[in-house]
Amino acid sequence: MLKILKPFLLLYKNHLGWLLLGLFLSITTLLATIGLLTLSGWFLAGSAIAGIVGFATYNYLLPAAFVRGFAIGRTASRYFERVVTHEATFRLLAQIRISVFESIFPRYTTLTQTYRQADLLNRLITDVETLDNLYLRVITPLLSAAIVIIGLTTVLAYFNFSLALMLGSILSFILITFPFIFHHLAKPVGYKIVQLRSDYRQALNRLLNGQTVLLIYDKWYSGIKDLANLESNTMAEEAKQSFQTQLASAAILILAGLTVCIMIYFVGAFIIETGTEPVLNMPAENSFFHVPTYDNSVIFSAIAALFVFATLSVFEMLVPVSQAFVHLGLVLASAERINKINELSPFVEFASPTTNIKERHDSKAKTALNIVQLSFTYPSQVESVLNDVTLVSQPLEKIAIIGKTGSGKSTLFQILTRAFPYQGGKIELLGRRIEEYSEAELRQLITVVPQKIYLFNDTLRDNILIALNPKYELKSDDADAGHELIDRHLISILKQVGLERLLEGAGLDQIMGDGGRSLSGGELRRIGIARALLHNGDIWLLDEPTEGLDAVTEQNILDLIFEVTKDKTMLMVTHRKTNLDKFNRVFSVENKLLIMQ
Repeated sequence: MLKILKPFLLLYKNHLGWLLLGLFLSITTLLATIGLLTLSGWFLAGSAIAGIVGFATYNYLLPAAFVRGFAIGRTASRYFERVVTHEATFRLLAQIRISVFESIFPRYTTLTQTYRQADLLNRLITDVETLDNLYLRVITPLLSAAIVIIGLTTVLAYFNFSLALMLGSILSFILITFPFIFHHLAKPVGYKIVQLRSDYRQALNRLLNGQTVLLIYDKWYSGIKDLANLESNTMAEEAKQSFQTQLASAAILILAGLTVCIMIYFVGAFIIETGTEPVLNMPAENSFFHVPTYDNSVIFSAIAALFVFATLSVFEMLVPVSQAFVHLGLVLASAERINKINELSPFVEFASPTTNIKERHDSKAKTALNIVQLSFTYPSQVESVLNDVTLVSQPLEKIAIIGKTGSGKSTLFQILTRAFPYQGGKIELLGRRIEEYSEAELRQLITVVPQKIYLFNDTLRDNILIALNPKYELKSDDADAGHELIDRHLISILKQVGLERLLEGAGLDQIMGDGGRSLSGGELRRIGIARALLHNGDIWLLDEPTEGLDAVTEQNILDLIFEVTKDKTMLMVTHRKTNLDKFNRVFSVENKLLIMQ
């Protein structure tokens, strides 16, 4: 169990102050609750024993004030406990989610070969959110209960060591055994629930993404039926978990009743064993712990009620503990699913940053790109995609790579950006082996214009600034002046790529919507080129930049590309054979080889 949870428990040290404060307030709340009920029971019993005879000497006001104080303290502690523990949980979830995303990012290529994207999203969102139970429902109740049991036993031992030891032993036995029992009882159900929820979300994602096809071929209702079956199975398992939760609560209540009976029996037995002829004794004036009672029975008059009510109140804190371990199966299942991401090794290991990338650019490299006898096979596949590929590109050269769909054109770009490792040959960029570049350095060096341009549901400004190259980052001592300088640069780029229309109205502050719904295909391509201009790497890789465009728009985009890459080395993948005369050289991917046309 600890091995599974260890990666997440290590993150707790970053928020230790909040976590300890939440634990302290939880303990304070429990102690206030126990104190309220215990003191109330003692006060009522003491008042009954004192009766009218002890009215003049018995201090009613002091215990009443403590009762009121415990009540107010419990309310205040409960409020601040909820505030602090939830704040700590939110901070933990944020850190865990960032940690998981950082684990996914370098392994993304590996993960997409292993898991569906919907499953990855489910692990990043739902499984991470499930981990909030670890602190709120498991760690805090368990530690609070253990500390309170020790403290309560110590306090009660002041009145009677034997009874305090008996009560502490019973509570400790329950605290140790019940979580273990109900965890093993509920663990299989928790694992099933997590898996069914994941299956449900993946099925829902497939259903929505394939809605058009399913409707055309009359398979929509079949998909709905499968989804309903998954939901039904999930609800059935959740009902089992709910039953187990109620069973744990009922078991605690039964044990509470039995323990109270045991305490009453032994209190009574002790009174009978040590009792003498009843002689009324009056307490000293303003005495708090003593009330009018009989010889040899002082502690077992009102104090007897104290033990009984303490037993009743302390079981209130054991109910969440037993219920918590019912949900521990969910936590462990989610933690295992997240840990599987970390267990996967990235396809590519980047070098550590060493020298400044600008220093490498200043060197006079004879070649911009040098590919020698490159061979590549996709992971888990036997047949190679590229074999003995050789390509030497001079600085500022423009090269087109054509070929049939699936011939390996885009695969070559994935290798150059190190999405996948190649198995044979070598690749050099600006005179250095590609393996010598760190990830940050490689990203600064290469500018990529992908086939599909995606816009985020954010401002036009941020959608372009996402491509800002750190080595060209605009800086200013004045923050406002710096933002204004960046905006002027973005406006200049947008005008350069022919997107002046987007500067109307809200301009750079306008929200683009997911995928840039309001933009045409040509405008999306221009956004991609605007990002590339802002990034401004030395080597440009363009993957089908005119795919799906009409002839006129295609010509305009190509003219724009050649205009902005005059001082760049450019490789363009395309399956169209128009405008190839503008390139210095044209290569074709045929039979896994790169052949110059």
